[in-house]
Amino acid sequence: MTCLLQHSDVTLQLVIWGERLKGEDQVPVSLGQSSRRARSTIRRIGTDVQKTLSGVDSLDLTLSDHPLVITLASK
Repeated sequence: MTCLLQHSDVTLQLVIWGERLKGEDQVPVSLGQSSRRARSTIRRIGTDVQKTLSGVDSLDLTLSDHPLVITLASK
């Protein structure tokens, strides 16, 4: 499942989550164009794991039962 959010400063947040109870899926995500900065955050109760990338046009994600929030900024 996915949800795309756009903020007033044109920053986008793509929320992606799997609906599996166990296990993981490897999923490639194409952004269509290069983003100057992409930050992925794994949201879990009480903790966030963050990874920041620059100049990317695709991401390889591991989906499980936790949502991933991908923040895309052009600046």
